[in-house]
Amino acid sequence: MDEVVLQSIIGTDKKNPYLHVCRRRDSNQLDVFYGAQHLETVVDNKEHISYRAAVGRLYNAGLNRKALSMVFEVDRKTLQRWGLALLMPDAESSIKALRSRSAPRKLTIEVRRFAEIRFGHIYPHNRSCYSSQIRREIFETFDLHISAESLRPIFAACKQRLTANKSTSDQSDSGCKDDDSESDADEEYEQCEAIENSGDTTDVCLNATNTIDQYKSPSDSEENPTVKYVHHAGVLIFSQWLSQLQDLPDHGGLLKQWLALVLLKAVNIEQSKYLNRDSLSMFLGHTIPGTVEQRSKLEDIASSGDATKMILGVNAKIADVSNCSDYYYDPHTKHYTGMRKLLKGWCSTMRWADKALHSDFIHTSDGMPVFIEYADNYLDLRERFAGVVKNFREAAAIETDRKITMVIDRGIFGIEVFQAVKRDPTLELISWEKGYLAGDFDMGKCNGQFEFTRPRNHKNDLRLYKFAYMDGLWTRDPTMRRLVVRATNPKGTSVEVSVLSTDLNREAQELIKLIFHRWVQENDFKYLEKHYGINQITSYATIKYEELCGVIDDKQEENAQRKALLVQRRELEEQLKKLLHKDHKRKNRIIGLEKAIAAIEEQTSDKEYDGSLRKESVKLKTQLTRNKAVDITGEKQYYDQQIESITIQMGSCCEMVSKLDRLVEQGYERLDVQKKSVMDSIKILARNLFYKVISPFKKAYDNNRDDHEYFRQLTHAPGLWVETAGCITVYLQPAPYFPPKVERCILEFLEGLQNVPLVLPDGSGRTVVLKLGPPEGFELAIA
Repeated sequence: MDEVVLQSIIGTDKKNPYLHVCRRRDSNQLDVFYGAQHLETVVDNKEHISYRAAVGRLYNAGLNRKALSMVFEVDRKTLQRWGLALLMPDAESSIKALRSRSAPRKLTIEVRRFAEIRFGHIYPHNRSCYSSQIRREIFETFDLHISAESLRPIFAACKQRLTANKSTSDQSDSGCKDDDSESDADEEYEQCEAIENSGDTTDVCLNATNTIDQYKSPSDSEENPTVKYVHHAGVLIFSQWLSQLQDLPDHGGLLKQWLALVLLKAVNIEQSKYLNRDSLSMFLGHTIPGTVEQRSKLEDIASSGDATKMILGVNAKIADVSNCSDYYYDPHTKHYTGMRKLLKGWCSTMRWADKALHSDFIHTSDGMPVFIEYADNYLDLRERFAGVVKNFREAAAIETDRKITMVIDRGIFGIEVFQAVKRDPTLELISWEKGYLAGDFDMGKCNGQFEFTRPRNHKNDLRLYKFAYMDGLWTRDPTMRRLVVRATNPKGTSVEVSVLSTDLNREAQELIKLIFHRWVQENDFKYLEKHYGINQITSYATIKYEELCGVIDDKQEENAQRKALLVQRRELEEQLKKLLHKDHKRKNRIIGLEKAIAAIEEQTSDKEYDGSLRKESVKLKTQLTRNKAVDITGEKQYYDQQIESITIQMGSCCEMVSKLDRLVEQGYERLDVQKKSVMDSIKILARNLFYKVISPFKKAYDNNRDDHEYFRQLTHAPGLWVETAGCITVYLQPAPYFPPKVERCILEFLEGLQNVPLVLPDGSGRTVVLKLGPPEGFELAIA
């Protein structure tokens, strides 16, 4: 009798007292036992149906899932699927479930054979969109969606066989044809080959799987289109606004070029060398490629001083300034690390004062930047506020009699500023009360409560904010309004703040919403830095303050020499104060010692001699002698003389002097911001243009997490340029794979662009149509 050696792979336990499985050592089989009774023998192969059925039965029997998964090296979900397959009502479904993987294969033998047969019939007649036609027929026949990428290997093998058969037929001597239809098919095949191989009018020929012919109209098929692969084709989405810059007088073409560069994330002239010059020339017309020449042109444009005003005028139209009356004002500070001697200012990122450049930004209430002006610390925020608002009105062409409201941080806090705003009938101000300490809010005296929601990631992902406020006049200045607000965020955290406003008539809710909506401006600073490089200095050229005499208004400041003497006198006065205080304590100590000595003497006068009292009296008398020996007359006289001398010196100094003269004398400089002004105005124009164009896609996609990134990929995409006599069609080919929802939103967006025909921004007046290329891409061949 032959000996059978079994190795137990799953033994019994408290959940499984009877069943165990053994593997035969010399054969590829597994044996299942119930106690000592042999139940079955199955093939030790995961792909075998008997193996899966046996493991499924063990699973249904309630054996330890973790042990089964470890022994049979199968995921628990697969174990569950095999167990459920055995419980299905019909045998066919059970066998199908046991045979299949986690998901049934779409590309079955039947589907593959169907695709091969249909390829042989369709490809000779339709080499442009045969793949989409075959996939459509597969869906109609098998109700399966098969991707083009899955069918590509099948079609590639079919093409090889077709090429081999054609070569064999060309080498044969027989020229007979059994069928007229076969003859027609061969003629069309040869015509397709001829079109594919012709290189007279095309720079890139389309070959095989997906060709541009499927997108051509019947009229276009009669012509030979010019087909080119172009970089940066996505920038044509902004054609309408690029064309507007073309119409600007003096350097409009170059400003258009720089706007396109910024939209393509080349946020400075140096980065423009990484873009394709030839492709940009096809879109924009003549372009200036060299960075040296561009910088030279920038210097010419900046020196004229008109370009910034014109760009901001176009930007004001995009931001719809004519219909906006509420604006956010805030300085944005850039730390300067160069060696030039510039004025120091507060750098919030460093939490320290150092050389800095201030950029005064003004945004609309929707968060769109509409103005930017630069300053150093020659004037502080309160002093330059009125001038910036005036320049903003001129740049944005706001009527002089139209009232606007400025919302600004507590840096503007100052009674003199508030009074100046009150005197201007066309200006209102909203700000925080500086130094406010919570405690004034009383719910019993509350004048109103309201709530508003703000979407976070999509329109239905709403966050609820609650507000209660007390409305009244400010006690420090009764001509101003004060709102004490208790705000509660969605997490239930409350904060109490005080809001000041010069507007006494506006609804309190509007004022509160405006100042609590300031986060849009703060977030935009980060956005402008990340995507548009708004904090780049552009040029490190400087202007000496001696060149600014007569250009900027002089400013009186406290005499630095007198200020230093004043500090020195205060230090001496402080030291004298400490000396006198110390002497005062000494005199008080003497009085106390004399009283203590007198008390001891009174105790011992009528009594017998007490040794301890005598020792205490001697000790106190010693301390009294030492304190009386201290004399501060000389030291006090020294401090008095020094203070008197400094006071005389201060009297000979002027109290106020010219700040401009001091800066000239000490050799201070200021950054020349003319070039930066031109480039930054283009950057904020690019930012607003991007937001305006993305609006339909953003609304349709409704996902704030990645809508900007998806759209940015589309605007940076290369594409296929197909030019005919009548029109130019560009097929965008973005790098990422778009999910179906994103692809649908992009297609809708591109269709919406055609409502107003896009004109190529090269000045030729030619129209351009933008379409989305197939996700599997085009097959291209160099002509």
